[in-house]
Amino acid sequence: MAVWMILAPLLLAVLILWIAPGISETTVNFAVDENLSSAYIETLKEYASVETLKDADAVEERVMRRDEVIGLTQGDTGPVLVQQGNETETAVTMAKVLAAMASTGITGGEANENFGFLSFRDETSPLKRSLSITMLLMISVIMSMLISLGLVDEKNDQTIKAANVTPMPQSAYVLSKSLIGVLALLFTSVISLLILGITDINWAQILIMIVTNALISIIVAFVIGLSSTDYIEASGSVKLLMLPMIASVLVYELTDPAWHITVWWSPFYWAYRGIT
Repeated sequence: MAVWMILAPLLLAVLILWIAPGISETTVNFAVDENLSSAYIETLKEYASVETLKDADAVEERVMRRDEVIGLTQGDTGPVLVQQGNETETAVTMAKVLAAMASTGITGGEANENFGFLSFRDETSPLKRSLSITMLLMISVIMSMLISLGLVDEKNDQTIKAANVTPMPQSAYVLSKSLIGVLALLFTSVISLLILGITDINWAQILIMIVTNALISIIVAFVIGLSSTDYIEASGSVKLLMLPMIASVLVYELTDPAWHITVWWSPFYWAYRGIT
């Protein structure tokens, strides 16, 4: 079971890598600066979903949200495409074609000469990033289960009582039981990120966040392991940790930042935010 608990997240990483690129919008969505001509905007509406906004700043704010929306603002020489950077290549190409069609007299290769291009270079899919970070949190929960099941086993075998009458300090016992979970957490997390191709990151910072998650896992694991009487009780208690973890992720991703205060109590919220 311990080997499976270590390998399962790696299979999950492969699954995320497989499904993430296939989820995208099939309709081009535009956020358009109202300073563009009304004829231009009306032409776009014939071929795409168009949302008209008051100025370029509003367009930028709309583009930077999690869904796939491409912006159009008024530049010095004409319309400028505004892109977050993680849109699908098909959507960007279609947006360029539609925007070119809406400009009278602009066809074919002339579009590249008449359009500017602004990209924020956030090339990681929002879905892939969210699933990847959630996976890292799940790994910490799984490692908690690994430690707690070991504690239950040793408690049932009276190993802990025997250790208390030896010269070994309790801190050494805690360290020995924690080490396997921490090493497994580091190994599985790093390999999962490599599988997902998430390598252009600050590895020192991400390892600090992973170790921080490990400390949380150790605390939870010892509380559950020492208070549980058998494997079923311990594994059930660890699984309950999924509820605040999922709640933290959903609140962070789907609600206005003003509501994030409702999950400030959860260490998973801060872990998710820190890794992001």
